[in-house]
Amino acid sequence: YAVRKHGIVYCQNRPTGIYTCDFDGGNVKCLHSGSVRSPRVTPSGKGLVFLSTTPGGPHASTSELIYYDLADESATILVPIIATPLTKQQTVGGTQLPAGFVGIYADQLPGEPWLRVGGDPAREVLVFSSTWRSASVVLTLDLLQRELALQTAADGTVGSNVLGANGDIVIGKCSTPAQPEMLVVGEAVCKAGSVSIQWQSIGKPSKGSVQWQVLRGEGQLESVFVYPPAPGHDTRFFWTDDSAAARPLAVVPHGGPHSTYTTEYNALAAGLVQLGFGVLLVNFTGSLGFGQDAVLAQIGKMDTLSIDEIQAAASDVHARGEGDIKRTVYVGGSYSGYTGALLAGMAPGFYRALALRNPVISIGENAAMSDIPDWNYAELGLEYAFDAPPELTPAAFTAMWRASPARLVDKVSDPLLLLVGANDRRVPPPQTLSYFARLKAAGAPAQCKVYPSVGHPLDSMEAERDSFVSIVRFFAAALKK
Repeated sequence: YAVRKHGIVYCQNRPTGIYTCDFDGGNVKCLHSGSVRSPRVTPSGKGLVFLSTTPGGPHASTSELIYYDLADESATILVPIIATPLTKQQTVGGTQLPAGFVGIYADQLPGEPWLRVGGDPAREVLVFSSTWRSASVVLTLDLLQRELALQTAADGTVGSNVLGANGDIVIGKCSTPAQPEMLVVGEAVCKAGSVSIQWQSIGKPSKGSVQWQVLRGEGQLESVFVYPPAPGHDTRFFWTDDSAAARPLAVVPHGGPHSTYTTEYNALAAGLVQLGFGVLLVNFTGSLGFGQDAVLAQIGKMDTLSIDEIQAAASDVHARGEGDIKRTVYVGGSYSGYTGALLAGMAPGFYRALALRNPVISIGENAAMSDIPDWNYAELGLEYAFDAPPELTPAAFTAMWRASPARLVDKVSDPLLLLVGANDRRVPPPQTLSYFARLKAAGAPAQCKVYPSVGHPLDSMEAERDSFVSIVRFFAAALKK
């Protein structure tokens, strides 16, 4: 829309269209509109496939996979939006879907996604990655047979992603919380009429002293718990007792809120584990990979539902005897920085220290300054139109203020470390800097570091290095008190 530009990074819900035109740019024609992305022309050239999500609302959600026939100028939904995980294998809309299927959660299809199986040119097979609960998996869709198949484990033992395909060969990568990414090669074969990929690793996996398990809570709550199984020389820095119940716990929910932690390698978690922490990567209701109903359940409850589930996940680890309730800390960024700031005011004393990267502090301020103003409305269940952005009325601002951590400044008593990107357009710094000033005025033990020329992810090499070191030193000081 010409009214204003909205940020597109991490956002799949923007009004978009797929167009064709002549080589000179003339004769522009819209094939399909809505919130569409990642078109890939089939090997035959007769059609194309693309991903589609519901316009507006959550910035990421379940996607449809659509086929567009260029000759007939017709669109067919090959894989529909799945409301809840399938309890058994079934055919939906003409496509056979596997048991447990949760829907498609992929930002983009691979640039080269097509397999040729058995040398049959009429058999076009799409291969791609998707989130499946707390796992990243590889799926194939046989367009001829209309069959979607799971090609890697979905049980949380490994995280797999597709890089590209050529002929009957797939190049991918896999990792675990203990193993950084390594290349894998797959060969697509036909077994009993169905496509199957046989995988082979390239290189030798490293042997790490890290273990993990997927912990399921009530409803859609699920967490990846990564931990050192036994004390060692390095873990003694924080884990000073041989008992698992005395091991410090770092609670690390994801941002978004519509994102997911999978059992892929996570450098932050790996670093903290090596120093002696158990790390709880929390996938609360609203995370991707659990069905569309789970995504929508978060809307209008951004300041309550995920808060309750984060606390429930942490308390479960304490109850299991896998983490020290007196030495529990918190790390979050963006939305999980927001929940961390809320918890600092709502549950003082639960966390010994909280490190927050570019947190949303005042939703109303963020709505007026962010490159994605719609997020601030959508997550609260308020209306937002891309072609006619609403005024930030007193009523809307009041609803945003009631859900904002900024209102809880006088309740904060635990140490806070605020890490801010000076060039952040997603969550602009003024709200966090104002929050820091108010914390200091209230006598709260707060620190703030600002990284110049760095945006929302704090992803420059220096910012990543310094922020990790700062977090570790901050926790060390807090836990020694």
